Amino acid sequence: MKKWVVLLSLILISLAYSVQAADYQAAPNIQVTLLSHEPDPVKPGEVVEVRFKVENSGQQTTNDIIFELQPKFPFSLYSGELTRNLGQMKAKQTGADASIISYKLKVDETAVEGDNEIEARVKIAQAVWKSYVNDELLIKIQSPDAVLAMEGIYTKPSQLVPGQDGQLLIKLQNNADNVLRNIKFKLDLSDDELPIVPIDSSSEKNVYQITAGDSEWVVFDLVAEPDAESKIYKVPIELTYYDLAGTKYTNDGYIGIRIGDEPELLVYISETEVYSQGQKGAITITLANRGLANIKLLKMTLMENDNYEIISPNEIYLGDVDSDDIESQDFEVYIIDGKGTINLPVKLEYRDANNKKIQETYQVPLKLYSSWQAKKFGLKKSNTITVIVILIILGIVGYFLYRKYWHKKKKKQ
Repeated sequence: MKKWVVLLSLILISLAYSVQAADYQAAPNIQVTLLSHEPDPVKPGEVVEVRFKVENSGQQTTNDIIFELQPKFPFSLYSGELTRNLGQMKAKQTGADASIISYKLKVDETAVEGDNEIEARVKIAQAVWKSYVNDELLIKIQSPDAVLAMEGIYTKPSQLVPGQDGQLLIKLQNNADNVLRNIKFKLDLSDDELPIVPIDSSSEKNVYQITAGDSEWVVFDLVAEPDAESKIYKVPIELTYYDLAGTKYTNDGYIGIRIGDEPELLVYISETEVYSQGQKGAITITLANRGLANIKLLKMTLMENDNYEIISPNEIYLGDVDSDDIESQDFEVYIIDGKGTINLPVKLEYRDANNKKIQETYQVPLKLYSSWQAKKFGLKKSNTITVIVILIILGIVGYFLYRKYWHKKKKKQ
């Protein structure tokens, strides 16, 4: 008897569960999925149109379905209403028959790249809300470009000197809104026409990562070959890096490296015809280029001074002066005043090998002597012979005057 009681109880329980399951399958079953968003991916600051698909996979027609979007940062409603009444949905209203609802949302300018969640909830008439959260509805945000910019390119010194060590420094700035990784910066120095060689390092530098808004310096130790011509050289570069999504970016281009040296000039008086105050004559001013760099378009000007007066033209165009060459120019002057040494200001205007304008003024010393010193050092001829000649002439004139006077005196007697 007891066995039949237990068996009957089990049958009744099974029937109860079957009825409950049948009721559940017959009840409405609302599902919400993110159908699409346009554009995809969306950029920070843009407006995105988001489309949802609402389906009833249950066996019963619903009462009015209320759909409500719950945007959070970085999304905000751009137009329309957040809460929508979708009306009734028939049983098994799925697939092509599903209800489609769309919203226009604004993406904040400071939005971070990646998949960003948006929340929504639904309810049937006065029933309890059912929320869709926890990464169920995701919108992909991506910056227009993950930009890694070369904010600064410098060399130390400002131009590489042939035969001497130097450095190339490049500042990489992360202008994207997220981390950039696996950064490689390569100098292509394989061309035989490039007289630049890396020293104590390779021509490629690696940076693990640069966070958003930060920067990193890459430094190359270089040397210019001793016989390198002074000019600006174009060096090919290749920059590669990856964003968080694994997208690879490549930037090929050129940077300019200047090779040259500061001109080293010597300006002096190589010859002179004036040694003392009150003299007039030619002064030869000579310029020697004793540096490694050539100069061009040279103009020399002898400046005015209270100690002398310039009789000839005071400026001359000399043109190019190569390394280890000299150029000279004569100027006619009259020494007004001066004792010991006076300085002749000489202005030089020219361009270096890289067309940089340069203007310099040199104080060129001119040694002056007294008449006695000039005679002593043989710089001025003695006037002894002149005095003798004058005395002879005076003697002759005196002799004839005396004879004339004596002859008249005898006649009177």
